Amino acid sequence: MNAVSRFSILSANSVSPRPASQNSHTPVVDTSQLETDSIGNINKIEHVAQQNSWLSWLNFLGPNPAEYENDTENKHDLEAFREAKLAIETSKDACHYAISKLHGSSSVSLAVHGTITESTPVNFNEKKQPIMPHQLLENAIPDPRPSKFSETQSDQAKKSTLSLIPVSPDLDSNLRVITLSTKIRLWGEAIIHKEIVPGTHIYKSTRPSVERKRKKVVKRALVISVHSFLPTKFVRSVISQSTGSASIMAENAVNAVHRWANDDGEHELQVQSIALDGIGTIGSRVDNSLHLLQNWADEVKNAEFIFMVSNSTASPVALQILQHMAKTSSFGLEHKKVGFLSMSGALQGRVSGLDMKVIRRAYTCYEYDIIMELFELQKSSSHLSRKLTESMNDLCQYNVKLALIGSVDDKFIPIASSVSYQTSHPNIYKGLYIDEDVEVPEFLIRLMSMILTMENVGYADHYQLLKDLLELSQGPLGVCATHGEIFKCPGVYDVGVKFALETTSLKLRKNAVFKQFKSYGANTERNLYHLPWNVRGLINDLLKTKHIKSMKLLKELVSEYRKWDPSTRPWREIKQCFAAFEESNPEDLMM
Repeated sequence: MNAVSRFSILSANSVSPRPASQNSHTPVVDTSQLETDSIGNINKIEHVAQQNSWLSWLNFLGPNPAEYENDTENKHDLEAFREAKLAIETSKDACHYAISKLHGSSSVSLAVHGTITESTPVNFNEKKQPIMPHQLLENAIPDPRPSKFSETQSDQAKKSTLSLIPVSPDLDSNLRVITLSTKIRLWGEAIIHKEIVPGTHIYKSTRPSVERKRKKVVKRALVISVHSFLPTKFVRSVISQSTGSASIMAENAVNAVHRWANDDGEHELQVQSIALDGIGTIGSRVDNSLHLLQNWADEVKNAEFIFMVSNSTASPVALQILQHMAKTSSFGLEHKKVGFLSMSGALQGRVSGLDMKVIRRAYTCYEYDIIMELFELQKSSSHLSRKLTESMNDLCQYNVKLALIGSVDDKFIPIASSVSYQTSHPNIYKGLYIDEDVEVPEFLIRLMSMILTMENVGYADHYQLLKDLLELSQGPLGVCATHGEIFKCPGVYDVGVKFALETTSLKLRKNAVFKQFKSYGANTERNLYHLPWNVRGLINDLLKTKHIKSMKLLKELVSEYRKWDPSTRPWREIKQCFAAFEESNPEDLMM
């Protein structure tokens, strides 16, 4: 066994999960318990891991050369691989690396910032992929929720239909199929106005058009996944779940592309993935990831479809990376199909009031900078928010299809942030990930879905209603929810691929619409009496839109309200605010 592998085993053994009785969900309040239990245990784990790393380094003095034959395909790359792997496995405050994989082959390469592989990726054995200490520590967090996505990757890839997608609203119901009469109308408007009229929305492609894309247009696809780790103490006390990794998201995205390509038969498709992972501030993650991506600029140029996926705090990083790629000729994204998927992305910060609960002395200076930098996204006038706004606007103008999916009971990133509710553009689709074990009442879920439906069809005036519903349904921090589940769900990736490849494009560039948003504190007074008036405005806009089966949606909403039997006082108070649904028929609400 070589020294590097020995370190991996020692590190894995040093972070075995604690028993449930040891308070796995540490509160984020300034108490001695946090310092003596959570911080002490994590520091002990990190200290052991660091000791193991030095022991592994010393063992390099006398290795068995025969063991290295399986590490890399080229013995001349041995030193480069050893250096890169050591940099990842002993990293603490900052690390940036990329793993490229040609699926269906054994070709896997690694590039790590600050090593000789930074500009010259090295091939290696995928079974010996290095793992950051942050990932080992996150994997040690006990998760009381059994995974519902236990199918093997091969089983997922063999699925021939995109069924049972746990995302609402349904993409097909929010888009009209483009018809010949619609095309004639658009051409007529262009002739009358003597120029192309900016589109107000996009359409769903016809079935024959989608089949042509499967057979002729999309032959070579590239998946780029972006993930960023957070300080482990913060993850344990606030999220209480693993945030995943870029490699996991890359595999899920590749399977989604294959499912789409093979939906109606076997089509030849070559898929390559580039997983960008690490830890650092937003600026450092963007700059270093772009530098690593230059190693595969030719692969980006040759791809016919590019699908970028990200989650959590990596979504702002991914948007800026993709914006730079779209503007840089070396990547050649012009006239390509490009899709972007954000899963519970921190696009407008985190849950309100969390910044007041972060303990400064619990983190190193660099860790604290990472956390506080992301809180700046809660301020619409901050430099980070302005940069993110610029990135989203540029990508919308380049006809990149942005699918922004939030989790309905996320205790870390609220839906208003994960779907960037203050941003509107035809190239943006917003949806809810609905976990089967969600504790939010079905009536409120349908109401939130209806709000996003209206947003997707052009009505962006119901932010306050969504925000009120989110605050009323927000649970306590540190309680296991779905922030760490959404990136595991295959159906979420299917929606991102489908939105990118089965919709039309705007003929003329159109700026995104951004509204200033206010960051409310944790002590903001909640006024339940606003809810009935805001719902009335939502229903009025709903009934104006015919192609989304508005009457059917309204009847389903009323039906769920009448079936709702809340068992707690807060839920009963909320239900009382919508008493009009109990006394009125859906037809009466149209008057």
